[in-house]
Amino acid sequence: MKIRILNKDRDLLAFKEIRIESVCDTPASFRATQEEMEQRTIESFQGQLSGENGDCLFIGAFIDEVLVGVAALFRNRNRKLAHKAEIGSVYVKPKHRNRGVARMLLTEIIRTAQQSENIKYINLTVTTSNEPAVKL
Repeated sequence: MKIRILNKDRDLLAFKEIRIESVCDTPASFRATQEEMEQRTIESFQGQLSGENGDCLFIGAFIDEVLVGVAALFRNRNRKLAHKAEIGSVYVKPKHRNRGVARMLLTEIIRTAQQSENIKYINLTVTTSNEPAVKL
């Protein structure tokens, strides 16, 4: 398994597909609805991967070059809160669950945040009904 930062050119279509799948598979775990996610333009998905705003970083887990899981680090845009970040949008395809993929994604996101000079606090919120996420 390979964990790496997602690239807007190389990973865009797989990223869009897994994000739509995530809200279909576990709708209670995400803010967006399936309809909202499906209506998003390709440019909006590309914007999340571009890093142009500097406030969002997505990483992916790949098995045999197939994207099987994602996680994001969201930085706060407000200057006074720039030292805080949130982990979110964590999703692993059902076929690859219970194999340590989510743990590896979270470990890499935390390592990435620790390398940032500005981030001092990381927040992770999970839906209480999502028992595997709570246990993780």
